Amino acid sequence: MVAPARLMTVQAFERWIESPEAQGRWVELIHGIPVEKMPNEEHGQIADNLYRPLTNFVHAQKLGRLVFEVLYKAPADPHNVRQPDIAFTSRDRLLPLTKRGAAPLIPDLCIEIKSPGNSIPQLREKAEYYLNNGGRMVWLIYPGQKIIEVYTADDVIILTESDTLTGGDVIPGFTLPLTEVFAEGM
Repeated sequence: MVAPARLMTVQAFERWIESPEAQGRWVELIHGIPVEKMPNEEHGQIADNLYRPLTNFVHAQKLGRLVFEVLYKAPADPHNVRQPDIAFTSRDRLLPLTKRGAAPLIPDLCIEIKSPGNSIPQLREKAEYYLNNGGRMVWLIYPGQKIIEVYTADDVIILTESDTLTGGDVIPGFTLPLTEVFAEGM
């Protein structure tokens, strides 16, 4: 998208995303600038490989809410509305379901899968943003390298295809081998 002449606020963005121009598009507001997300089929496959086992586990354990491509905003930030590919909010932090606009919190776990339009610094900035605004864990997934960077407030761990992804203390007991995350069909 073309950068606007001045920074867009969360309120203006939320009005804009309901306009006909924005319908059917996945757009985030990053530091006052609308940025369209452009996932490809590989991105979608990896999202599905993660979402299905995560949702089964989260629902079976009644741990909270797991969603796909939902807009979130930090209440004190007037220029950011972020859209993790997958997000988990623990049961004790759940708010009533947001019916319009962005949900007013940053989830406990934010998952971002690198698309062709993303750079590694952009994704790492997203991880930092999530953690600085209420998130507890971030998974950055790099399909080309078949690695996952796991971010928490205290640490960054890099997992390779021979490793197993865990939910740590955010989704206790959840495990998934990276070979399943990067499988081309399950």
